[in-house]
Amino acid sequence: VQMRVLVLTTGTWPVTPNRLLLRAPDVLQKGMDRYEKFYHARHKGRRLTWDLSLARVEIRASFGRSYDLHASIPQLAVLLAFNDAASHTR
Repeated sequence: VQMRVLVLTTGTWPVTPNRLLLRAPDVLQKGMDRYEKFYHARHKGRRLTWDLSLARVEIRASFGRSYDLHASIPQLAVLLAFNDAASHTR
């Protein structure tokens, strides 16, 4: 899993967070936890707030052949609910 995080300050990106009533899928939460440790080690006293409504993911899926899908976090959660393996190989 690769993860790219954009950190925006509320002064330059004044967005009211649209809180999703959906927790991050485990595969993302692990990366988010690692990033939070990294961020807080570098920036003492700063608050980090995740806005998953702005998040997008790219997924490689196999349905007979391979597809690259772009999805939101709720769409990812639905796809993962039907996933029966972490990866597929031929």
